[in-house]
Amino acid sequence: MCVGGDANLPEHVRENQQLLRCPNCGSLMSIDAVYLREDPRSKSKVIERALSCKDCKIRIRQYIYISRL
Repeated sequence: MCVGGDANLPEHVRENQQLLRCPNCGSLMSIDAVYLREDPRSKSKVIERALSCKDCKIRIRQYIYISRL
């Protein structure tokens, strides 16, 4: 399921700027694509994001697992 933006993401994921920092230069990375899916094995939600840094041109695929409590 492709999410059009960060609208459907939990607030603690959407507001956390540390998750968007480039590991190479430290600047904020831009979000190219966001996918939200449910992992049937662990019964948790998985947020998959494609990030790119405009300064050093690095591209990263980021997975965030949100467990159910």
